[in-house]
Amino acid sequence: MTMTCEEPAFTICLNEEEESPVKKVVSDLVSYASSLVVSTESEYKSMTSVYRKAKDLKKVVESLRKKLTEPLRNELARINDKAKEVTEPLDEVIELANAKTGKYMLLLEDLKKKREADLNAIASLFGCDEPFEIEPVKNIIRGEGAMMIKKSEKRFRLLDIAKVPIKYLMINEEAIKRDLKLGVETIPGIEVYNETTTQLRTR
Repeated sequence: MTMTCEEPAFTICLNEEEESPVKKVVSDLVSYASSLVVSTESEYKSMTSVYRKAKDLKKVVESLRKKLTEPLRNELARINDKAKEVTEPLDEVIELANAKTGKYMLLLEDLKKKREADLNAIASLFGCDEPFEIEPVKNIIRGEGAMMIKKSEKRFRLLDIAKVPIKYLMINEEAIKRDLKLGVETIPGIEVYNETTTQLRTR
């Protein structure tokens, strides 16, 4: 199988119905690599040759892709920067509105509790032990063009990691890999072993 991987004169087709020359080259490379059995030195050299051709062709395609998309990326970045000049201050307004209306909801809750406490204090003066309960603050409070919705969600905070069930803990793989590279040989509860792999590289 004779193939050259000099930079070919082709363009990336934007019309998917058209077939570019590079697709034919790639198809041939895939077919050849799939069918080739590597059991002899000659076949090994053929496979490494196909690998080199694929790597070189990929560099050509990537170079062309970057050349074609660079103006688009620059224009997209310019548009995004312009949009952020407007959206970032608007996000600040949205954040402030959420924070301040949230405090207003807490204020309503506090006023309700204070009112109930006052009523119960007055009732106790007349020997009434039955507690007063005021209508709870509504979960939805409508405003002008928006409404505040109160909802409860379960959250958590860590108190004692030693008591946390193991199913909730995650292994820090990056820390393990970093320590292995630094020469750590043993880690309690973890098997450290050598795994041999092979990888082709161009010269």
